[in-house]
Amino acid sequence: KEVSITLSADSKGLEILIEDDGPSFDPTALLPIDAEKIHKNLKKGGLGLFLISKVMDKIYYFPKDNTNIRNRLILFKNFV
Repeated sequence: KEVSITLSADSKGLEILIEDDGPSFDPTALLPIDAEKIHKNLKKGGLGLFLISKVMDKIYYFPKDNTNIRNRLILFKNFV
């Protein structure tokens, strides 16, 4: 499977575009994430979306379908 990452920045902020051709998923099915519970159970992984949601200002996910040939995750971080 191929993954591509594109970074774009200007004085207003940073945009990260991550595309892959793996299986699509519903990120809302994974939320809300109980980070404390994961930490207490020492579960490996499972915090990626939680951490992204805490650090980034906007997150968009477009699954692979008839319109999109790849999954697209777009992340925005405002500098202002």
